[in-house]
Amino acid sequence: MKLISLYTHLSRVGGANNMCVNLHHALMQTNYFQEGKVSSLSSYDILAANYKKSLSEDEYCKFNLIKILKHSDSCVFISHHRKITSMLVLGAKALRKNIKLIHIAHTTSNKLGFATFFPKHVVAISKGVKKNLESYFGIKNSRVIYNGSPIPTKICDKDYNPNDIIVTMPATIYDLKQQLVVTRYLKNKLPAEITIQFAGDGPDREELEQLIKNDTQFKVLGHIDDMENLYCQSDYVMLFSKIEGLPLSLIEAQSYGRPIICNDVGGNLEILNPNINGFFTNNLSDLLLCLQELPKVENTQYQKMKEKSLKNFNENFQFDKMVSQYFDLIKEVIHSKF
Repeated sequence: MKLISLYTHLSRVGGANNMCVNLHHALMQTNYFQEGKVSSLSSYDILAANYKKSLSEDEYCKFNLIKILKHSDSCVFISHHRKITSMLVLGAKALRKNIKLIHIAHTTSNKLGFATFFPKHVVAISKGVKKNLESYFGIKNSRVIYNGSPIPTKICDKDYNPNDIIVTMPATIYDLKQQLVVTRYLKNKLPAEITIQFAGDGPDREELEQLIKNDTQFKVLGHIDDMENLYCQSDYVMLFSKIEGLPLSLIEAQSYGRPIICNDVGGNLEILNPNINGFFTNNLSDLLLCLQELPKVENTQYQKMKEKSLKNFNENFQFDKMVSQYFDLIKEVIHSKF
């Protein structure tokens, strides 16, 4: 049996992109598959450096619908994007092939429902995504498998100092992640004790850099390879996105015992327990109030939030648990009747 893991474009880095590659590698390590390929619409020479580093040319193939379906009888497909999934479903129908396909829904959406086609087996990465699949797309049989992150190999020993608080926003810098919106609102309003740093690249990076020019309370770090060290240097990890699925950055932050700050989109509140392992804020004025209160958080309260973050990660979001659930699903798909 051959495993083919698919995403639209791996020329850029993102959460779903990372999950496509990382889950593929983990499933191949089970030795259940004789062969495996990661595939996207990007040619190998333009893959993001992260993916080119982890994928050899032999492990990768550019997506070609006809070629892939021609040899699909001995394949299991895991698709991480609706566009690729729909192409496979329609292509298989046109060629009268029964393919073994699992679609993983990574985020909520209220667009292009008429042009989206799902297979029998659909995974939602959060309860929020599952609810969206049901209400907008009419998918009633999806199952929830939470994203997972590997257990860190590094122990973070940063001392908490309420007079020097670092808040990190790790995400692609573009409109859906709202770095520009957040910065425009918070600029010249933050307590002196707080620095917000943006980790990531994206189409809005240059505009963000111009916006914070000469403002020492905001920093644009660009793409970071050593996220482990970045999490350890941070006091809080924050997202304030328009849409989410189940953000890996918040899960990863908890694996390092970091309290989180986020709004109620996607599965965020399946990761955050407000005032237990971080803080909930659902609009910009609330976000400002939350940040203004951070210097008042005493060490005892902060240490309790760190403990709860780590406990939540260990109980719900470990990578091996996630891989085991996907492995069980794959065996079910292989033996199911189509």
